[in-house]
Amino acid sequence: MLAGLDNGNYLSSIFIALGFVPMVCAFASYTKKDCKAAAYTATLFSAIYGIIVALVYFAQMTTVQMTELSEEADLLLNYTKFNLIFNYDLLGYSFMALATFFTGIALQVKCSRDKRRSKPAWLV
Repeated sequence: MLAGLDNGNYLSSIFIALGFVPMVCAFASYTKKDCKAAAYTATLFSAIYGIIVALVYFAQMTTVQMTELSEEADLLLNYTKFNLIFNYDLLGYSFMALATFFTGIALQVKCSRDKRRSKPAWLV
């Protein structure tokens, strides 16, 4: 962002989105049988996040950057105008937050010291 390379920012965001999905899947593979529902939910939400965010930034790299849009289309599709596409991006990141939440529920810590520190008060 500091260099002013919009396509570089959008491309790196696509890679982050596409890297988040396998990371959540890897975490889901390590869960125990009693936490599989939370792990599968996290996997689903991460896939939804990956699709939405990849579509948003792909649209920015192709349609917005490479074509001349009308004023109305630019207002809706340009990420920097904080309208429709920006709202879709926020929707995608809300699915990322949900995926992270369910991943945290699904993971089991192994050390008793970690269990004492990481267990929320409402689970005690």
